[in-house]
Amino acid sequence: MPVCEDCGEYRRRAVEGPQTVAELLEEMAQVEALMKRLAVHRSGLRRRINSLVPISRLPPEILIEIFSLVCQTSSTTTPIFLGSICADWRSLAWNTPLLWSRITLEVSDTLPQSRPHLLSEWLLRTNNLPIHIKLFPTEEDDAVFLNLRTIMEVLATRSAYWGSIECILPPQCHDLLSTRHFPILQSVFLRPPKGTISTFSQPPDMFGDGRTPLLDDVDLTGYDFSSMKLPWTQLRRFRTQFLTVTECFKVLQQCPNLRECFLDNVYCPDHHQQYQHHQLVHEALETLEVTFIKGAATSSLLDAVSLPSLRNLGLHYLGTENVPLLPVISLVSRSSASCSLRKLSLTRTVFAEEDLIRCLEVLPSVVELCLCVRELVHPIFGVGFNLGAREGLSERFVCKLFHCQDGRQPILLPNLRKFTYEGFVPCPVPVLLSMLQWRWRKNGAVRLENVAISTGRTWTMTEEEEASLNELRREGMQICLGP
Repeated sequence: MPVCEDCGEYRRRAVEGPQTVAELLEEMAQVEALMKRLAVHRSGLRRRINSLVPISRLPPEILIEIFSLVCQTSSTTTPIFLGSICADWRSLAWNTPLLWSRITLEVSDTLPQSRPHLLSEWLLRTNNLPIHIKLFPTEEDDAVFLNLRTIMEVLATRSAYWGSIECILPPQCHDLLSTRHFPILQSVFLRPPKGTISTFSQPPDMFGDGRTPLLDDVDLTGYDFSSMKLPWTQLRRFRTQFLTVTECFKVLQQCPNLRECFLDNVYCPDHHQQYQHHQLVHEALETLEVTFIKGAATSSLLDAVSLPSLRNLGLHYLGTENVPLLPVISLVSRSSASCSLRKLSLTRTVFAEEDLIRCLEVLPSVVELCLCVRELVHPIFGVGFNLGAREGLSERFVCKLFHCQDGRQPILLPNLRKFTYEGFVPCPVPVLLSMLQWRWRKNGAVRLENVAISTGRTWTMTEEEEASLNELRREGMQICLGP
């Protein structure tokens, strides 16, 4: 026997005359059997090595939590990948429905024949958990949309378990959703293809007749608002675009339970009449973000509503006219003492210092302030052209934020913790640095913890100023001064 069954050592035997084919085949069979036994032994050694790795000593519950976080934050890490690491991980991943409940797919113009079958198997592993779907077409053309429809056909078979969906949805897929029910669907984020004219794009008919009883988060940016048939009274978060001021009122009236509202590209038609019949009071709304096409729409909207629960307000307008912030002051004062604004975000083409200070003086409760001053893009002179002198974060405004001279004057925004600014900064660096030091170190005042200022240029500082700035960073203040 040329192979020792005990140690596996190959022993060369003396050849006594010519060997037969049968003898050689027998010897080959013995070698192959030995190789199999050694492979099994090697796998056992690998499992023992893996068992000594610290992560292998974690309880399964902790390991599942780690797997879940990794799968949520990385589009390339899937349960299939985790199962390829070792037998223990494969057993854990294969039998944990939570890891299969999130589906993120990039859909291209090529679709392997096995993908629909694999997707069906994937869906079965979710058991009865809510399924969270994200589909991203690589291109917006007919070939990609055809493959997207194939994927959607498979997903629609489990519509009863959809928990959320985010997708660019071509009209070719609308019929797949019109006859389905979504009893546990809570969040919908749909977009029409870019080539579709948003004014005429109708959303899929999937929300009516009680088919989405738990739906409370809807983003239908790009679709025609007048064509939307939603369970309005259920909604707690809503986003859309291209609305008239009158349609904005309609959103608030139809959604008494709305907590967050995002309205993009709001305009006021030339024939619009001010909403004068009565003040629209919305008791539940906490966040309102509006982007305006026409400046007149700002006052038309804000002057006609009362929002006693408002905590976050964002107003964004990039037109040429200067839109005063008086409607903000009026809104806050009109919304009763319970209105305690926490975050204010403003985007304008002018800094309008006096107007801004006057507004912030009546908002002492603000904890986070985001200012963006976008300069106009002139067709001849380009970016940076403005009819007046360049305005921005001035020395006077910065001095209002701390006691630079007269300690008896109240500071602006005494509860400010986070400040973000984008635009021109004429304020000298020493004054800005003094404000940061005072707001961080002064006893009796709320600490300004996070500051991000982007100017579009490189900051010029002395070594002493850089050292002071780095010292604040070492103490824990988060500071980002960038171009």
